[in-house]
This record gives sequence, structure tokens and C-alpha cells, in this order.
Amino acid sequence: MATVCKPAWYVDSDSICPFGEHLIGDITAPFNPDFFDGISIFYGYLLYVVEVMLILTMLWRRGSREYSLVLFIVVIFLLSEFGWKLAARQPRPVGSCNTTCGMPSSHAVRSVALWTILMFDVAYRAYQTEQGYSVSRSFLKKLRSFLRNGHFLPTASAISEDQLVVVVGSWSLVLLPIPLSRVILRDHTPQQVFMGGIIGIVEAAVWHFITLLVRIKTHHYVGARVWKGIFIHNWPAPRCYIDRAIEETAPDGHHAPLGRGADDRPMAQSSARMLQHLRRRCLAAALPVAHQPLPRSTVARGHPAAASRDTALAARLRSREPSRTRTAYSLVRARHRGKAIASCELRRGVKHTPKKMLADVHNTRVLEPGELLPWGSVVPPRDIPGPRNKPEAWKLSPEQHAQLLEEYLPSEGLRVVKARSKAHKLLALHCRKKDWHRWQAAMDHFHHHNIPADEVTFSLMIFGYIMCPKHPGLDMAHSVLEEMKQCGFVHPTVVKFHEEFLMSLRELEAFDARPNTGNIRQIMRMFWQIAMLSKRRRIRLFHQEMERKVLAGQWTTTGIAEQRGEEDGLEEDPDEALREAALKAAYGYAGVRVPEGSTSTQDGPDAVDDGDQEFMGTKSRSRMEEGSSNIEKTGGDVPEGSVAEARAEPLYRPSDQFWAAREEELTRLKMEDSLYRRTQSFNRKRNPHARRNRGHR
Repeated sequence: MATVCKPAWYVDSDSICPFGEHLIGDITAPFNPDFFDGISIFYGYLLYVVEVMLILTMLWRRGSREYSLVLFIVVIFLLSEFGWKLAARQPRPVGSCNTTCGMPSSHAVRSVALWTILMFDVAYRAYQTEQGYSVSRSFLKKLRSFLRNGHFLPTASAISEDQLVVVVGSWSLVLLPIPLSRVILRDHTPQQVFMGGIIGIVEAAVWHFITLLVRIKTHHYVGARVWKGIFIHNWPAPRCYIDRAIEETAPDGHHAPLGRGADDRPMAQSSARMLQHLRRRCLAAALPVAHQPLPRSTVARGHPAAASRDTALAARLRSREPSRTRTAYSLVRARHRGKAIASCELRRGVKHTPKKMLADVHNTRVLEPGELLPWGSVVPPRDIPGPRNKPEAWKLSPEQHAQLLEEYLPSEGLRVVKARSKAHKLLALHCRKKDWHRWQAAMDHFHHHNIPADEVTFSLMIFGYIMCPKHPGLDMAHSVLEEMKQCGFVHPTVVKFHEEFLMSLRELEAFDARPNTGNIRQIMRMFWQIAMLSKRRRIRLFHQEMERKVLAGQWTTTGIAEQRGEEDGLEEDPDEALREAALKAAYGYAGVRVPEGSTSTQDGPDAVDDGDQEFMGTKSRSRMEEGSSNIEKTGGDVPEGSVAEARAEPLYRPSDQFWAAREEELTRLKMEDSLYRRTQSFNRKRNPHARRNRGHR
């Protein structure tokens, strides 16, 4: 074999090549090289630069994708040098200074195989988007966007088509000229280079299908870390090969894979069909089956699932409001950044939300106390020191901090607040850097601290949709809207935004992890309205549940005190204390302050639903009063099972003093907000850099 592949001029190791100089890496530098010879030498060494870059990337990311690429390079190099060349035993052409066998070309095998395996990888992740790197006219911004999103080895599970063009064009420019350079330098014949390319394509295809099978089998372990983070499984299988993308909760509380039921057909091998199938499932993998919407006729007939759904609904009513949980991230983030907390952090929202979007949403309309912002923050009431009241009193004392936590997160200890904030922070980091192990750690925090399912759902909606549009939070948000419609809460705004939501899903179904600014603004406003409508629904359900328990005598003074975190103040009059505690609980759940004069003997829990003018307006109140007067005129005879039957139950109607105090409170809040906005506008005109400087204090 040694005599077969040796050239005629080679006698011993002291022999001199008459055609040029032998360089390291089996590259021949001919005498008097021209321009093309210099380019060919450059491409001959460029392959080694690419391989070193992949090794450094593997050491930096420590992901399964990077380990697979490096292992693939090692395997094809060993096969080429010690397998195919020893089997073919074909010498190199005349003009080469190399003394090894030339069939097939090792450079051609490695370059074509590496190009093929990279194209297989990015082809599964490319989707059509509206805009890409050419959004900005500034070259620096384009370059920054390219380095951030469109680098040569993208890690996102979904990339845009223009990003695919950048990746394919870049790697084609780097790898495909390498086989031709071997022919120009006369280190290989065209036949050897051609066979090297064919072998490289075949080896890349075989390696791709092997790794694809491994990725499918290990899909549930995505995000796992081995040997203290030395190996991280960050290479999920393509969505079109996953027949069970998410899990739905079984009636017994355990998780069962979606589609394994008796009536379920196998999933189609198409991502679009799979998404449509998943969207038709109600609250899959997020809410118990008892929360799934049932037809009204089925519930009215006493369907067995109706009782379980009522039980689950009562559990949801007793759980905390999701908005307060989402506020914990800002609270604890501000607490760690400074020794005291600034109430403005309650309005700032997610850390990575652009300031321009926040300003756009803030200027959309006047916010009322307790309203939900699109990213899940809560506007603090006027009696809490903050930028809306006293700019000089941003920092709170530890006692005020504890009181603020107790007000926004009652019956929740600081340990749970920190746990939830850490889970949300891990979610944000996952969405930002695509570190799948952070996502798994966040879900572990959710389940370990027994965070209710509806809070997890809303967290996935906010973090998963606004920041990670490819996340299953899309399906959960769609299911929440379907649940609201199925539960009988029909509102024109719900129908309108439900249609817009479906349009956004179709437009952003395969969007990249960094959507453009216009889409984010539209989605944030839409989530704002959805959250407001969902909150109104929860307030009414909470009021009805509390009213039913108070009237039925199921709640004692001790029970209400335990739920609201109150230990005293309920010993004077049990009936009066019950009504007052119920009213305070409902107002606290709504996130608003109880107006003065609203806790009289005639004020009951129904005052929450009917008196919530900031949510419902005056028409609903007049409509209810009209319905109550009609019931009184008919002498209390109402048809059995009708809506009026519920209204005919003995309710505590609010007094005129309550409505007067309520109107006065709303008028005062509007005047304060108008004055605050005028003052802020005047201050911005006088000192346009005040907001920027304030952030660096």
C-alpha cells in the first residue's frame, strides 16, 4: 500500500518535491503561485479554521447540537483517512507534493458533509416571517441584529427565512469552494473530489437520521444537564416528527400524553395540522380537565363532569389572582437591586420589554388602580408612595415594604414570592437565550411550590407569547378565550379580540423568537383587553361564590379571617363582620380600595359586582336595578331555573351612600390622574433627559 500511493519523485524522507512546497495539512504550494493558487491555499486552511471554531463553540455552549457536530467531524475524518483511502489505494495526481493516497479527497468529504449536515439542521427550523434584518436602514443596527439573531450557528428552535438565507449563503461561501481548491492545487483529481463529495453527502444523511432518531427518543429530556452542566441537551427534535407535542391532564390528576386516548387518531406529520389539532384541545397541559368547557345543555342535565368543574372553579376562586403573582418578579427584582423597593417597579413590567413599547402602552389610555397591564404588572393605588404621587418618596421602609407585599400578595410569604419570581426569571432567561434547562428549572419551581394551574397558564401566556411566540403558551391563551366563551361570558370585545387573536396566530404561527415592534404592540394591547375581560369574569365569579357561602352559612368568621389573613376585628357583630369581610375580600381580589361608607348594614357582597364602575359602567347597575324592580313588581314569582331566579335570592343591595361615595372616589381618581399626567408632561418638556437620568441613580 505504501508503494502504491507514493509518487515517482519520492525516494525517502529527504526527497524534494519538484512541483512546489509541501505545507502542513496536506496542501501543496506551487512555485510562482498565481491569484487562484493563493485563493485555493486560503480555502484549504479555511476548513481547519471552521473545525476549530466548531470545537470552541462546543466548549462554550456545551450543548448536544455542538457535541454532535464535533463528533461528526471526528468520525468522517477517521473514516476518510483510515477507511476509504486504505480501501481505494489510489495515488494523487502529478503535481502534488503529498505522499498519501488521494481517493477520496478528505477535504471534499469533510467540507461537503459539514455543509450538508448544517443545511439539514437549519432547514427544519426555517419559517416565513414578515420582516427580518432589513427593517432598519442603519448598517450598525443591521450588523447588531445579524450578530444577535442571524449568526452562522443559530440556536433558536425557529429561525426566519431571511436568517436561513444568511446561514445557507455564508456556509456555502465558506465550504463549497474547498473541493474546487483541491483540484486547482493539483492535490486531487476531479474524480477524487467528486467521489469525496458523494461520500460526504451520504455520510451526512446517515448521521442526520441517526441523530434525528436519538432526538426523538430523548425529546422529553430536552434541557437536562449532565455532569454539572458539562453536557446540556439543547437539541429538540423537529416539531413535524413529534407525534405528542404537549401533555393534557388526565381526570385522575396525572399527566397522560396527548393523543393516546381511545378516540384519538395518530397525529399528522405536519406542523400546521398539529398546531390546529392542539388549538382545538381546551387548556391542554395547563388546567385540569374539570376546567374544560362543557356544553350548557350537558351541564344543565347534570353531566358527571359538571360537579368536578364546579369544584375546580371554587379552587380557582380561592387561589390568588395571577396579576399579583406576576408582580412578584418586579417586586423581588427591585428589592435585590436596592435595599428598599420602589413602587414604580410595579409598573415597569418585564425586564426585557423595550421602553418604547412601555411608553406606547402607557399613553394609550388612562389606567385605573388595579388594572392589568399587558405584561402583568399592577398600577399601585394612589395612597402608596410612588411616582404618581410623591416622587421624593420612592424608597419604602422595610415595614412599608412588608405592608406592600401583604397588600398585593396577601396570605403569601416572602419565600413563595421569591420562588415565583425565580421561576419567572428563569422563564425570561429561557426565552431570551433559548436555554432549555432554564425552562425545565422554571417548571420545577412552579410545581414544587404548588402554584395554581391558572397562574402557570397566564405566566406562559405572557412570557411564552410576547417573548417566545413559538411556545405552547399560544395554545393555552387560545384555550383561555375559548373557556371564557363557553362559560357564557359573551361580550363583543371578546369576539373581536378573539378574531384578532386567531389572525395573529396565523400570522405569527411560525415567527422567530424576536418579533417586530408593531406585532408586539398589537399583541400587548390585545392581551391587555383579554386580561381585563377575564378579570371582570373572575370578580363576578368570586362575588357569587362568596355570596353563596356567606348566605348558606358555610363560611365562619374564622374562615374569612384565615383567607384574608386577618386575625382580629370580627368579634363585634357576626353578621356585620361577615358582610364587611366579604366586601373587603372582594374588593381586595379586584385590586381596588374599599370606598368610605360602603360597609353599612345594607351593603353586601353584591356591591362588588354592581358597584365596580371602573369595569362595568353605569348601564349594568341600572339594568340590575331594573331587573330587581321587575322581580318586586311580580311579587317574587319567577320561573324555576331562569336567570331571574338567581336575582330573586335575598341579596344585600347597596345603599345610596355607597353609590355617592363610589362616584366621588372615581371623580377624585380621574382628577388626580389628569393632574399627574399634566405635571409629567410639563416636567418632560422642561427636562427631556429626566427619565433617562433617573434610571442611573
